[in-house]
Amino acid sequence: MKPFDLKTAPLLKNILLEASAGTGKTFTLVHIVRELIARYSVPLKKILIVTYTKAAAEELGLRIRRVLGEGLNCSDYTTDEKERIKESLLQFDDASVFTIHSFCTAMLQSYPFESSCPFRLEVENDHGLAEEVIRDYLRLNYPFRDPSAEDIWRRLVRETGGFSSATGKLLDAFNERLKVPGERLYPDAETLLQEITETLRKEKAPDKRFYIQFLLSMMEQQLLRMIDERKKNRGILDYRGMIDAVYELTAGQTRSEPFIKAVRDRYRSVLIDEFQDTDGQQ
Repeated sequence: MKPFDLKTAPLLKNILLEASAGTGKTFTLVHIVRELIARYSVPLKKILIVTYTKAAAEELGLRIRRVLGEGLNCSDYTTDEKERIKESLLQFDDASVFTIHSFCTAMLQSYPFESSCPFRLEVENDHGLAEEVIRDYLRLNYPFRDPSAEDIWRRLVRETGGFSSATGKLLDAFNERLKVPGERLYPDAETLLQEITETLRKEKAPDKRFYIQFLLSMMEQQLLRMIDERKKNRGILDYRGMIDAVYELTAGQTRSEPFIKAVRDRYRSVLIDEFQDTDGQQ
């Protein structure tokens, strides 16, 4: 592995830069941006910078602006190079400094024809729809057809102090479930019902958590389908959905060559800060 030298490194080729915490990774990244602009004549708007968190993206933007400003007074640059830096500062609002989620959103919104996404794409998390679908589900399915579910729902209402409180408990638990997409959070309803029945047989009061988990175990798949249908009908993507959509367009079964070409044509250089190797889709 060779030490990285900003002045001699071929910045228009693929480079993997490894660095431990506190060794100047961000310092190097923002100076690479300045070098690309000044010495390689890459306009700022043609440089894509992707980092991990929103806070990191905001900090990177501030540091890039500051380093570009310092470049105007740097004796290492020629007059033409300084002019390119100055032009980039004037066009700084066009800079593409994103998180992976905001990058995916920007690309889907910028290329609706190529991505087959709605023109008015809304981004929100599932939690905004969770209360709506739970209340609609209860309104449409109450009283429950299943006597066990009906009995446990009545117990939960009684022990939590009313319909609204019981609904709120279900909502809180369902929102927790939405944080782990693609995984079942609760044991199957039959197992939970056996635990509840056994506890009642011993003349003990089951933890309200078992009531909530039993009800959500029965409702879970239908609630998730209701959320997906409403997101599709309203042109809504959640944060996981953005990753899924761009992944499918670039590497999945719905691969779109027009979309890939549009994104490639938009950028000449890409800088990925903190490569997320724990998420295959990212």
